[in-house]
Amino acid sequence: MGRPDPGKHTELFDLSSLMLTGIDQMVMTFYDASVPHNPASYNPHQHFQNRITSDDARSVGIADACKGFEENRRQLVSLAHLPAEAFLYSIRFQKLKKAINQGKRTPKNFYVKGQPAQALFSKLSAGLRDCMDGTAKFPSLSQQDLAPYHHVAGMARLGNPEWVGPSIKAFAISIVSQCWQTYEVLTVDLATDAISNNRSKFSNVKLPVEIFRGPGGRDKGIRDTYRRIFGPSASGIMTALADQHLDYAFAIKNLLSHKAGKTDQKYLDAANKLTLDKIIRPKLGHEFPLTGELVNSLGNHCFAMGYYLLREVYLWLKQ
Repeated sequence: MGRPDPGKHTELFDLSSLMLTGIDQMVMTFYDASVPHNPASYNPHQHFQNRITSDDARSVGIADACKGFEENRRQLVSLAHLPAEAFLYSIRFQKLKKAINQGKRTPKNFYVKGQPAQALFSKLSAGLRDCMDGTAKFPSLSQQDLAPYHHVAGMARLGNPEWVGPSIKAFAISIVSQCWQTYEVLTVDLATDAISNNRSKFSNVKLPVEIFRGPGGRDKGIRDTYRRIFGPSASGIMTALADQHLDYAFAIKNLLSHKAGKTDQKYLDAANKLTLDKIIRPKLGHEFPLTGELVNSLGNHCFAMGYYLLREVYLWLKQ
């Protein structure tokens, strides 16, 4: 799907959108897209806009890998929205409570279904139930209501104990790790589907496919494995895998997972090999400055590169 239209009202937390961290498009359009690490030459949205269809994937035997990747992406987008969604829910809850206490909203009945008549809801509980059942609407949110949302939107102030706290930072680290894992799982599932359902093209390739050690790891790395499987004719596939945003995402994921975000020499060595703009290189021993924008950006890169790889494998198999 393409990018949502910023001028058109969309529901909060539309999970079919890109990893936008749940921001209302109509109110905060400047969060419309993740900020790429190299804005002069890289646009992850092109890969979202040029996705292959399920029919395309089915026609060359990679439908299961394609479907699995899409479902995993949607689940991660939903999970990434959780802090912002909980924040907005709490605002709406407070507005609902105030409206009921002021007598501006009165639920129609206070009985719990299936319970004795004396089991009564409070007015607030009944009002909340009606909103969740869809028989009443949650109070709408104004721009004034959303002002403090900047502290949560996109988790832009991660780890600041004055606002969100270390629990949100841990949550964000988990999102980064799972975004990378979603891409890595795709590389295994996609190669497995391609081989299993196109044996005439892979007569000398054995299953199972084993991939680890990241994009550039020797022997079992993603690039070396795909080069062995698809051979020299797969220039489009190898171009998709050559994108350095994969190396950057993998290096950050490893630093967060294995070193608790404390910058080590291994990360600095990996970062210094990259030619991307705006690479974050903290001083040795300093904490990596993980922000909401970067979480969003890394997630989008993993997803965009996944769609890019799916498209190139489809085109190669279709030859």
